[in-house]
Amino acid sequence: MLMRNRIVLLALASSFVLVCACGIALAKDPFVGKWKVTISPGADAMAAGQKEIKDTLVFDHVKFHSEAFNKQNGFGPVAYELDTRGAPSGISAFTAEPTNSKGDTAKFTGNKSGSAIKGNIVWKKKDGTEWSYTYAGERE
Repeated sequence: MLMRNRIVLLALASSFVLVCACGIALAKDPFVGKWKVTISPGADAMAAGQKEIKDTLVFDHVKFHSEAFNKQNGFGPVAYELDTRGAPSGISAFTAEPTNSKGDTAKFTGNKSGSAIKGNIVWKKKDGTEWSYTYAGERE
C-alpha cells in the first residue's frame, strides 16, 4: 500500500512539473496574441495599385498569419521563427514566410517592443515581381 501511494504521488508530481514546464515554455513567446496593424505599401506596390490595409496579425505559439493577406491573397498560417536575443531590453523579432496556391511568397519580418510592433513585408510573386510594405501597430 505504501509503495502504491509513492507511485501515485510520484506520478502526480511528474505531471505537475510537466504542465508547469510547458506553460513556462509557451509563455516565453512575446508575440502570442493578436496585433492590430496598418500596412502601408511601398512605392513599387503603390505603382501596382496596392492600397493601405488595416490588418490583424495573429501568433498562436506555433503559427502566424495575417488575416488580410490570408483572406485577400490566400497566404495561410505558417510556422514562424522567433528571435528573443533582445528580450532583456524588451525587443524581440520574428520572421514568417507564407506561400499561396499561386506560388507567391510573402516574407514578414518584425520587431516587438512593449505593446508595439513594426516591420516589413516583401511579397514576391511567382513571375519575379516584388512588392514591399511596412507595417506598425499595437497588441489587440
